Amino acid sequence: MKISNAGVDNLVVTSSDEQNSLQSQELRQEGEVIQGVITNVSDLVSISFSDREVQVPRSTVPDAKEGDIKEFQIKEVSNKSIVLKEIENSTNNESKGIYCTTVESERTIFLAKDTSEKQDVTKVAKTIKKQLNDLSKTVTGDDISELNKQDGDYSEYSSDQLEKTIEHVKERRKFNDKQLQSQIDKKQIQRSQVEDLSNDAKTDTVKEEEIAKKLEESNLPVTDENIQRIALAMELSQSILKLNDNSSANLINNQESLSISNIYKAVYSGQVSPNVGVTESDFSNIQSQIEGIITSAGLEVNETTLSQAKWLLSKGLPVTEETLLQLEQINQIQENYSSNDMMDQIIEGMSEGQNPVDVVLGNHYLEDAIQIVQDVARITDQAVDQVVGQNQPVTIENLTSAENASQTGALFEDTSIEAITAHRQLEEVRLQLTVENAYKLMKQGIQVNTCELEEVVNHLKELENSYYKGLLEDQNVVGTEDTVSTLRDTVETYQGLMNAPCVILGESLSNKDEMTMVSLYADGKRASDAFNAMNERYETLMTKPRQDMGDSIQKAFRNVDDILENANMELTEDNRRAVRILGYNEMEINEESITSMKEYDAKVNNMLNKMNPAVVVKMIKEQVNPLSMSIDELNQKLNSLSDDSLLTDEKFSEYLYNLDKNKELTEEQRNSYIGIYRLLHQVQKSDGAAIGSVVQSDQELTLNNLLTAVRIRKGSGIDQSIDESFAGKVSLQTNSISDQIADGFSESDTVQYNQFVVGKLLENMDPSSLQQLELECEESNLDMYQLPIEKIKDMIAYYDNQDYDYTTEQLETFNDAMDKASTQNIEFLISNGEDVTINNLISVDQIMTNSAETFQGLRKNVKDQEKFDELINRVSESFDDKESAKEQITSLDQMVSDSIEEMISKEDISYETLDQLKQFTQNIHLMGNLSRNEYYEVPLQVGDEISTVKVSVIRGTESSGKVEMKTELPNLGTVSVDAMVKNDKLKALVLCDNQEGIQALKASSNTVTEAIENSGLEIDYLDYNLEQAVRNKKITYNTTNDDEKVSTKTLYQVAKIFLTSLKQIEKEKVENNEN
Repeated sequence: MKISNAGVDNLVVTSSDEQNSLQSQELRQEGEVIQGVITNVSDLVSISFSDREVQVPRSTVPDAKEGDIKEFQIKEVSNKSIVLKEIENSTNNESKGIYCTTVESERTIFLAKDTSEKQDVTKVAKTIKKQLNDLSKTVTGDDISELNKQDGDYSEYSSDQLEKTIEHVKERRKFNDKQLQSQIDKKQIQRSQVEDLSNDAKTDTVKEEEIAKKLEESNLPVTDENIQRIALAMELSQSILKLNDNSSANLINNQESLSISNIYKAVYSGQVSPNVGVTESDFSNIQSQIEGIITSAGLEVNETTLSQAKWLLSKGLPVTEETLLQLEQINQIQENYSSNDMMDQIIEGMSEGQNPVDVVLGNHYLEDAIQIVQDVARITDQAVDQVVGQNQPVTIENLTSAENASQTGALFEDTSIEAITAHRQLEEVRLQLTVENAYKLMKQGIQVNTCELEEVVNHLKELENSYYKGLLEDQNVVGTEDTVSTLRDTVETYQGLMNAPCVILGESLSNKDEMTMVSLYADGKRASDAFNAMNERYETLMTKPRQDMGDSIQKAFRNVDDILENANMELTEDNRRAVRILGYNEMEINEESITSMKEYDAKVNNMLNKMNPAVVVKMIKEQVNPLSMSIDELNQKLNSLSDDSLLTDEKFSEYLYNLDKNKELTEEQRNSYIGIYRLLHQVQKSDGAAIGSVVQSDQELTLNNLLTAVRIRKGSGIDQSIDESFAGKVSLQTNSISDQIADGFSESDTVQYNQFVVGKLLENMDPSSLQQLELECEESNLDMYQLPIEKIKDMIAYYDNQDYDYTTEQLETFNDAMDKASTQNIEFLISNGEDVTINNLISVDQIMTNSAETFQGLRKNVKDQEKFDELINRVSESFDDKESAKEQITSLDQMVSDSIEEMISKEDISYETLDQLKQFTQNIHLMGNLSRNEYYEVPLQVGDEISTVKVSVIRGTESSGKVEMKTELPNLGTVSVDAMVKNDKLKALVLCDNQEGIQALKASSNTVTEAIENSGLEIDYLDYNLEQAVRNKKITYNTTNDDEKVSTKTLYQVAKIFLTSLKQIEKEKVENNEN
């Protein structure tokens, strides 16, 4: 169980815990009370809610004693969490809040009444199934590539989180500044050509090749299904040209959105709208009112709009802002129709997850958003003063009109409080109103152009808060005002730092140990304002590969290499940058200052590289505020949050994939390149100790010397596989280095700098770049294993890595998971308290289909088969109660993870093998999670053959319980056991799919009967039969009020008895076959 604090006295029980633990309670609404029994008190307090346990920090329930009954009230139920608060009855007078977080369907299960629980789970499962199905139609390799850059493994995202993240990835690409204007120019050209087209030309059939091209350009999967969906939508869209008075009136009267399908239905529905006579006299009496409505709708009062109002009245429709705007849209859609524009609108809708036929037409949010942002940028102070002075609403539309007028009219100047407020609001809008935000607000129905600035500011704040609150809730952190504020301020600060001038490092070099993100940001803001005021380019704080600094910067520092050579220092990019920063700040330039500056620069860049919203949320979850930490403290925290396992290292998977695809490499090169990656990975894992050993012994930081340090620290022979991978190119120096000295030295700035270099190497290194490095070294008569790692980092940064379409491989895995996302599997995950993730979808499919394959595959790959066999046999042998069963499965899970990690770190391995082992490990981990909800995949080993038995322990009421078992054994066949215990009496039905199997089961019935009776149970009913004969037979008991409670241990003993019997029968059949 993972637990972490999320605020003072608040606790988040994360989704990996027993999220489903409270679902058997009858509490369903806020304000109701639930009782929990304290079952164990240590550093953590275990609280049982109806025999389901959660663990919380002792500080949350400070007066807890075993056996105490505590009462908790349901304080809040949200989409992501259920908040329980202890009713004040503890020794201190503070009531503690416990946050039991659920996701998606688990919240539904908690709230559901017993009578409808199953239906609710099925409903949620179908919703998620549709959600995943829609995702599979829109996700591309480019999206997967961007997902890889997010913090954390997207394969572990819940379906909601995955959907939101992909949506964000697509939006970021869509609103890329370089692409926006070209999109708008293209659409404007298309629309300008529409007027010259005949109806026949407008409806030209779009070829499949054109659709495929559009899909590819829009980053959507080019599949037959998508092409056919678009083709159908295009065909239906031609009904737009057949819109007439009747169909238009029906659309407006029914308040239908102007989607392709709705327009098609309206055209072919055959409904006739009424004709109401409207005389000129009647219209004249209400014209002034109508003109006011037209103006309120943002339309111009002219002959056309008055005629449209009269038409609405003639069709018996009200004249409102909404009806006027919808009629205007209908007319625009019909007038501007063309096949090219229609396909663009369909594909834009598809990229947002819409079904092509449901795409709503006539909205040009993107163009409008760009125009609004451009208008806001050019509004002057005079325009603001003019609008305020004339008592007009302070809207973007009015300000833009005033700006256009002020270029030829008199200047206004207003110093009233209203004008000052308007100026401030305009600046707030400028800061936050990006094209993306304007687009989102318009899609929500907000008229950005005509809203008063104060409203626009509020809408933008709501949009921003909603985004950050969503990020928090995705990681099960309650989105309070404080947590949202901390997340927002941190993200804005580090994003601002990325583009700050790097020269600010010179100002703070002398007090670098005290610098925080906040103080650096303040320096950066001042410096960037100064550069912008002089209209000068500058080098940014965050380094970028092959960064173009501009001619002016290059000329200003053209003697950098001479300075480095005079200082007897390597001509590396980090050294050059350090000289530029020192030079700009007119600081002394020597070896010491250059080294000090580049080390400081590396610290800041390490922080910026590792900071992202998801990491910030993790820190907030642990009650850590990044803004109050020094750069050193922040780096230590960021490093601690990194996963250092090769098994879960996606970069290592990609590295192996590219190795396997590169057919130019020799076996020697392949082994060598794997060895280099493993060496650098181990150096990074050592938290600076390996580098500290080399630096402390005054040696150069080369691959050779790093290998020596790693071997000496871990003991001779521990990393022999790495030695062999280097194919004898590394000579081992045998000088003894004290681990203690190295550990102490690992905190130095020099060591931290080189840790950063190693991280950059791992980030950018690829088999093809190593191949190019090796070739260049051979041509220059150099030994790459003796090159300084800082030099290797620079050389690799300038090589072009060979693209072997790793993202295509990942996309296939993604789509495979979507294909395996059956409603049944999703429902199974939900019912057992598991998130619907890509990993879980693949794992549950394999578990349901053939879980024995996982155990067989692992047995072939683990080094210690004897220990593995012992652990899997212990699962069935120790199936005495929930705790014992869970303990054995947890031990197995840990042994598998450790063994596979060790194997990956040391032995020759291919991408295919790594991928398979990762999957087996994920399967075992999911099995362990399922055991929390008393569902087990119990391995049964007979000789070298491993089968599995699916076991569910179901406790219905206090007085009854049930055990369900099913297995497919190689010799016995398919067997199921349906057993129920009530009032110390057992009813059981054992079924088999073949007659020989039934005979074998009956032959062992005496042993089973004896074991059951020895456990203290009376056999009420025990039947063995063919599955086909009693396919629909179920074991049931009538319920009475005087039932006695059945212990959980009894149910597990029943399961163990049948497990033992099945294994023994299978063993005897194997022995008989051998004889």
